[in-house]
Amino acid sequence: MSKKYLYSILILSVLGCRSAEDVVGSYSSDKTSMANHILQIKENGTFEYHLKAELMDVLSNGTWYLSDERELVLNSDESLQAGVIDFVEEFDSSTETLNVKLIDEDDQALSHAAITWNGDEANGFSVDDTGIGSYELIDLDTLTIHYLGKKYEYVLSKPNSNKLILTIRLQSESTIFFNNEVWKVHGKNIRSKNNLILRRRLK
Repeated sequence: MSKKYLYSILILSVLGCRSAEDVVGSYSSDKTSMANHILQIKENGTFEYHLKAELMDVLSNGTWYLSDERELVLNSDESLQAGVIDFVEEFDSSTETLNVKLIDEDDQALSHAAITWNGDEANGFSVDDTGIGSYELIDLDTLTIHYLGKKYEYVLSKPNSNKLILTIRLQSESTIFFNNEVWKVHGKNIRSKNNLILRRRLK
């Protein structure tokens, strides 16, 4: 067996044995980037992310792990996830209309939000300034709430429900939610699926 062959095996073994400790550290984008990205990978299995640009200042935090493919995977804290976070579904036999109330996590009405159903955005109705609206009863599977340019999907747990109260955590312009966000690890650098490269800072 040649020395060159043995050397190749040794290099592949070293690269394949990357441990979690190898990715711990602070990473950032280079100075030529239009935006400043900072990602801190901590020994306790948590991370902090900060994106700062001229008209943007975004934060995230959560947990990380190394996959079987030795990729860095980020999952943000659930408190940062937008969408329906609480619901009340009831069936009221005294009415033949669908009644919906929309509020945010601070119990504030989502005034004049639009609602469509079952993936059909051609038809729908709007709630009033108190977040309440009604429509002729229809067969429901899903609702899409349209509010301030964002969409929030909701799947009914009881298809015959006709009285709904939905509490929605609104999408924030100051936070980002990572759901199994994968970064490739290349030595001291990591690369996102969008080919953003962050380099580890020197201690």
